[in-house]
Amino acid sequence: MDLRFTQNNRSGSRSRSSRKSALSRSSKKRVRFGGKSSGSPVKIKGFSFSSSKPKAPTRAAKVVDLRKVVRNGAPASARRVIPKRRPGQGVLRSAGRSQSSRRAARSSGKSRFSLASLPSLKLRAGALSALLVILVGGLSYGLFFSSFFRVERVVLRGQHRMSQAELRLATAPLLERTVLGVPLNNMFLLSDTALEEAVREANPRVSDVVITRKYPNVIAFDVAERNIAAVWVSGDQIVFLDAQGRVCCDASVDALLEEQVPQLIDLSVRRVAVGDEATLPRHLNYANQLQDLFDRTLPMQIARFELPSAKGPEIHVITAEGVKLLFSLELPAEQQVKIFETVFREEIQDQYESLQYVDLRVDGYAYYQ
Repeated sequence: MDLRFTQNNRSGSRSRSSRKSALSRSSKKRVRFGGKSSGSPVKIKGFSFSSSKPKAPTRAAKVVDLRKVVRNGAPASARRVIPKRRPGQGVLRSAGRSQSSRRAARSSGKSRFSLASLPSLKLRAGALSALLVILVGGLSYGLFFSSFFRVERVVLRGQHRMSQAELRLATAPLLERTVLGVPLNNMFLLSDTALEEAVREANPRVSDVVITRKYPNVIAFDVAERNIAAVWVSGDQIVFLDAQGRVCCDASVDALLEEQVPQLIDLSVRRVAVGDEATLPRHLNYANQLQDLFDRTLPMQIARFELPSAKGPEIHVITAEGVKLLFSLELPAEQQVKIFETVFREEIQDQYESLQYVDLRVDGYAYYQ
């Protein structure tokens, strides 16, 4: 009895090769039961046996070579279904084009740039350049050459010895300056450094200048003036001294009449520069004491002070009548002034204007001629 051996597919479909091998093994087996064959199939758990002979195929089976199918293209059941493009959708990629071929096409260096677009690009670049030149030119003219930012006023803020008229006179040359016919009277063209130097040259008392621009046409000045202690004259040189006896700045002949500070004449005629110690602070202090005592107790005025030596122990007073009074820095100023007051009222008042000098350098005595 020929039996056909098949396996039930309970756990899912098996592969084609595994079923083929199972059939080949079952065809070689001959199972016999009881000596006679029975047409009814014998069932065993998981298998079925049939005693009937296998039927011959009615027609020749078509042999399909799977390798050729894969080589020539995927079977119809395995092919991708590409939907048709609908209106408004993007372009679909070809199903037959692999990812590697698309990557190769991107890396092949092909560019979408066309030479036909060069003229339009040149026109656009030229238009942008022309527009930029027009904007820059208009902005430059508006800032530097229009009358909108022309300086109309210079203002001195605060209370100072320097006057508003002096400030205008000092800055006038800068405001009237031109280059190739182009006026430089502009808020952006005027230099702070040039303005500061002009103010210092006009008034040597000015030590610092702070400039504030109030747009569109006003410049404000805040100045700091030096504390002048004395005017120093040595030959033809005139300078200002601070409280320490050092030269702080140059002075002018007009300062001799305008400044209400002691005037010290250096009889040694030596040159000094800014920052040098022209005399000792004790000379300045002594001169100020004498000035105060004369103003309070004596009827005459002090015209100037003379120093035989810049750092010597004596100081001379020249009165408005031209009489020279000799004082010693080693003796108190108040004591010497008291002696001179007594001698003046008791002995020399009538002949005072004809005297050449009165020597008070000896303690308790006065010599005059």
